[in-house]
Amino acid sequence: CIGLFAISYGMIEATNQTSFCGTSCHEMDPMYQTWQTSNHKVVECADCHEKPGLQGTIESKWKGTKELIIHISGNVPFEHRDPFTST
Repeated sequence: CIGLFAISYGMIEATNQTSFCGTSCHEMDPMYQTWQTSNHKVVECADCHEKPGLQGTIESKWKGTKELIIHISGNVPFEHRDPFTST
């Protein structure tokens, strides 16, 4: 039980780092590049894009999990497809 908690906590902390978003998900690359040259580069993405508290963390991780499933399955909704690649 303690091991599972430690692994879960480590994964949550790792995925809250801006570098995780910028280096592990090519869909985020344009936003990551913009962030790196902006005045906001001293603020982690999760600080603004995740609601505070446990509920905010759970919602954020659930949303990220759904996005990962969409990415892996290739079943990307039309409005999220890259306009510069073929369908």
